[in-house]
Amino acid sequence: MIPIRVWASTTLAAATVASALLYVYAGHHGKNDTTAAPQPDLYIERPRWQRFDRQGHPASLLRAQRLEQWSGEDGARLVAPQLQLGTRQWQADAADGRLYGDDRPLELRQVVLYRQPRASGPQIETGELQVSSDGSLVESGDAVVLRSGRWHFSAHGLRFDPQRQRLELFNGVRGIHE
Repeated sequence: MIPIRVWASTTLAAATVASALLYVYAGHHGKNDTTAAPQPDLYIERPRWQRFDRQGHPASLLRAQRLEQWSGEDGARLVAPQLQLGTRQWQADAADGRLYGDDRPLELRQVVLYRQPRASGPQIETGELQVSSDGSLVESGDAVVLRSGRWHFSAHGLRFDPQRQRLELFNGVRGIHE
């Protein structure tokens, strides 16, 4: 007859080994599942940042549907970002973008830049925009289309200062009045 103390110790040891094997099997089983989509290390739904000028007035507002931080990537991905700039309410709507934690510019891709209300002023479309960290300068080295009223301009590159309301188009500027 086995003493109760030895039997309890043996049962406890067997249960511990079985639990450990189950833990290891479950951990490896989930990792081999190729149907699981990769996930970001961090995400925030509907983030919002507001920047103020030196006098404490709102200077810009950045919103997005989602912010994602992925392992091994510099900066954070933005999904459907919207940026409001300046006192005259310029807005940039983009398909996606990238935001950095340092002084590098905000990057926006597949962008429409317009003055609110949207129907009353110029509208600019471009594949990419960089917005300085303080919002004082907007630039693109990509193809640009500017529509304003019956005017239609195309160029390669732009520089925009929202505070002074100054827009420069570069390289191969062409205009049509319809």
